[in-house]
Amino acid sequence: MSPFNEVECGDHYARSMASYGVFLAACGFECDGPKGRIGFAPRVTPQDFRAAFTAPEGWGSFNQAMVRHSLTARLTMKWGRLRLKTLVLQLPPGAASDPTVHARVDGSTVKTTCRRDGRRLEVLFSPPLVLKARQTLQVRIG
Repeated sequence: MSPFNEVECGDHYARSMASYGVFLAACGFECDGPKGRIGFAPRVTPQDFRAAFTAPEGWGSFNQAMVRHSLTARLTMKWGRLRLKTLVLQLPPGAASDPTVHARVDGSTVKTTCRRDGRRLEVLFSPPLVLKARQTLQVRIG
């Protein structure tokens, strides 16, 4: 009868972590550390969205703003680092079939290529980026 051992939810503190799955689903969050892949497809207010995220070697914040058919996304590392080969974003409805993408890290332009699959856009970085604490990646898609 320990209040810290929830047997019906898988034993050993599972209930408190089960609610984190709702947060991840609301963010449309995906992360694959070995592949250097992170993505967001917000289900709640995608026009003006902000959330925290955790990655294998650090954590930070993500925010995006949609205006008409364009999207601006910012990924800011607060602690640690993030090795990034692919950023996956969900495009706004009516986005161009071949959107232009501009990426910058702390004001410096970063070269990208893109792959589109429906409303999902994969922004590919070659060579991979390594974002460190207090660095921000900004991606504008229009």
